This record gives sequence, C-alpha cells and structure tokens, in this order.
Amino acid sequence: MRGLNSKHRKTLAQIRRTPTPTTINWVDVKSLLAALGCQITPGKGSRFRIRQRGGRKLGVHRPHPGNECSAGLIESVREFLEAIDDEA
Repeated sequence: MRGLNSKHRKTLAQIRRTPTPTTINWVDVKSLLAALGCQITPGKGSRFRIRQRGGRKLGVHRPHPGNECSAGLIESVREFLEAIDDEA
C-alpha cells in the first residue's frame, strides 16, 4: 500500500488491530480509502458507497451522531481492504 502518508498508515494499522477498535474517526477512514484510490459517494441518508478501481464495492452507514466508527463498520472496511489487497 504505497503512497500513504503517516496518518493513513496509522489509520490502517488501527483498522487491522484486534480486538476491533471503536475510536477510529470516520473522516480518517474516508481519507485512507481515498488515498487508496477508492471513490466515495454519498447515498440516501447516512449511506455511503465505496468503489475501488477494480470494481469492488462496499456500502456503509456514516456514524452518527458522533464521528467514531462502530466495530461493525471497521470490520466491514477491514474485509474490503483485505479483498483489495488480495486482488493486487
């Protein structure tokens, strides 16, 4: 995963950690995904669609009322990133 700055690498390390942390900020996750070449588009309500260049997709809900991601959201992003890494 080249081209990541130190903040992106830190966020990626947090996502890969077990047990799954619930203190990762949504803005940091979006920034990491964008740095990895993913397109992030808002859907209806709090939904977001994440698309990777290879065609892989992930639908998620933005955390609310705060900005910290739930364990379920982090696990979904982790699986998405592992799938991207496997394809590379």
